[in-house]
Parts: sequence; C-alpha cells; structure tokens
Amino acid sequence: MKYVVIFFIVFLMGCNEKEDQPVSLIVRNIELDDIGRIPYNFQFDAVSEEDHIVKCRIRTLYIKKNDRIKSIDALNKEKALVINIISYPYDFNCDTCLTVHDLYFELIGLKQQKYDINISINNIQINPFDYEIQ
Repeated sequence: MKYVVIFFIVFLMGCNEKEDQPVSLIVRNIELDDIGRIPYNFQFDAVSEEDHIVKCRIRTLYIKKNDRIKSIDALNKEKALVINIISYPYDFNCDTCLTVHDLYFELIGLKQQKYDINISINNIQINPFDYEIQ
C-alpha cells in the first residue's frame, strides 16, 4: 500500500509539470511572397478561423531574396505565443539581398484571446508585443 501511495504522488507531480510546459502548435500552408524593396514596417496580422485555426501574416525584412522557409516553430503557453522562423540559404554576407517579404501560414490549436507574442526571424529577435486574436 505504501508503494501505491508513493506512485500516486509521483504520478500527480508529473501531471502538474506537463501543465506548465509550452504546447507545440501545428504550422501548415506556409507561403512566402517577395514584395521587393519598398518602405518597410514590421507587421503581424492574425485572424481566427473555425476549429482553432489562425491565419497569420508577417511582413519582414529579415528574410533574404530567393530564400525559402526552412522551418516555423510555434509554441503556446497560456497567453504567451513564441514563433521562431528560419529561412535558407540566408546569405549572411549579402546585405543587398534584403527585401521585404510577406510570410503567410496557419497555426492549428490556438484559441481567440490576447497573446504576448515573441517572434524570432533568422535568429533576429523582434520586440515582443501584445496582440488579440479574434
């Protein structure tokens, strides 16, 4: 009986730790459009669709001309949303290759609410901001 109680306590502790962990979101339908050399302002837009699908658009200067998206990782924990974007081949030595891009993608499993959003593009951190997904 003593071992059953110990097992039960360890099991409950393990369950509590999982609740504190960020949830990895599914990212799909990635599309990258090169807008060209235009006046630049970072932009983020997100619109909630049915069944916890959120369509996102990011306008950025931190993706180089002729790059493709290698990965988009998105994590959610309570009201925090972290998005990490990596493009390739990303030529670090080509400053003239910087052009404005619109990046479109969908996040699966995100609900409508206000989030503290933290975005990193090719290891360049964007200033965190609040955004309400509706």
